[in-house]
Amino acid sequence: AFRWGYELARQTRERLGLGNGPIPSLRELAEERLGIPIIQAELEAEIAGATLEVGRRRAIIVNLSGANRNVYIRRSTIAHELGHILFDPTERLRDLRVDEYQDIEDAAERRQDPVEQRANAFAVELIAPQQVAVEQFQSTEAPDRLGAVMEHFGLSYTAARYQIWNGL
Repeated sequence: AFRWGYELARQTRERLGLGNGPIPSLRELAEERLGIPIIQAELEAEIAGATLEVGRRRAIIVNLSGANRNVYIRRSTIAHELGHILFDPTERLRDLRVDEYQDIEDAAERRQDPVEQRANAFAVELIAPQQVAVEQFQSTEAPDRLGAVMEHFGLSYTAARYQIWNGL
């Protein structure tokens, strides 16, 4: 499932003409390019985000509390929820689907739920294509190689660590 998530992210980047560089604003990508509204709300601290479909309209709900106070983690949440909205069938989105931080921050291959594996892999590959992230990591002087990848792509520590580790 995580390999399929990587492939879906590659296809999405290609179809949207994003190349392999950083995406400056995932919110702008979702709302302006894809027509998917993002609703920001203060929710329980353990909730990262949610996908929602009402009628024929889909939306992303992003928590502003908890770990999502960090913009890099919020970007991962938006990308993860985009993976659900773009690739989950309508029947899976008829109700509110809530993702907790643990769902998003786990390595894709450690998740038991293949839908969550796919969404996690989609998110990290959409934000930071693995091949490019690994190249940047390897070409950066120690000690802040991982930090350089995080800063360049706007990626959380956990997501950057797994992306590099899985790519080496």
